[in-house]
Amino acid sequence: MKMRAAVIGCGALANGAHLPNIANSDEIELCAVCDVHSEAAVQAQKDWGAGRHETDWRAITGADDIDLIVLCTHSSLRGEVICEALRHGIAVYTEKPLAESTSEMAEILAVHRETGVPVCVGHNRRSSPAMLEFKRLVDKARVEGADRGAIIDRLQEKKFKFEEEDQTQTLIRINDDVRTWKGWIYDDEAGIILQEMVHFIDLALWLNDSAPSEVYASGSNRGNFTEIIRFEDGSQATITHSMVGNFDYPKELFEVGLRNVTICLDHHMEVRQRGLDSEAFRTSFPLGTG
Repeated sequence: MKMRAAVIGCGALANGAHLPNIANSDEIELCAVCDVHSEAAVQAQKDWGAGRHETDWRAITGADDIDLIVLCTHSSLRGEVICEALRHGIAVYTEKPLAESTSEMAEILAVHRETGVPVCVGHNRRSSPAMLEFKRLVDKARVEGADRGAIIDRLQEKKFKFEEEDQTQTLIRINDDVRTWKGWIYDDEAGIILQEMVHFIDLALWLNDSAPSEVYASGSNRGNFTEIIRFEDGSQATITHSMVGNFDYPKELFEVGLRNVTICLDHHMEVRQRGLDSEAFRTSFPLGTG
């Protein structure tokens, strides 16, 4: 039996990713599409074969023929839709960010716990094949450490271990190009620090096995900023964003150092490492993999 789905928000993201994925799935039936702009809803129904279209999201969250909502609206419309759907027994897959405030986040979590109905946030970078290989190597390094001693080891005679030697250092660099942004970002108070960086905050937490304890930030929430997350074990993750880069150069670089192993993921296309002799130095993932 197929899962009955509806998509709310029929903009570029829905039409470029979620709607074609649903249309190509043997396990999902696209029962409805919804957009506040009727022409967008009508076009999406026509393009992707939806059973019907709506312009009021309440017609979706209150429907009895929907099992799953894929929420692709702007982040200003999140909590209200999600909570209504959960209370009606409809699972939700929402684009990031989950909420625009801590109070909205708390309400969503409370309704989820009250109803037991699933809600999932689209932090899709965890699922790229290259990222999964990167994470595998980080986990292996955390358990095993470097396979051999350093090329030059001036501290081999030391009598103790520094506490910092058990920490993880994570660097995430985002090369962004303001010329590619959509016009709405200029009126969005939250800026890229919320709309886009939640991807990388999620990854920083995923790559570390200690709980976060402090957060620092410097720069503009619109772009050109640095965030530092400090963890309970003293580990640190630094996320740096530039809006004045060029998209002819790879956008995302991830680097983790721990237990004398260095692991790098370059734009989800190449993983490199040094310190794990049993693993390849370089593994490539052709464009389009995953």
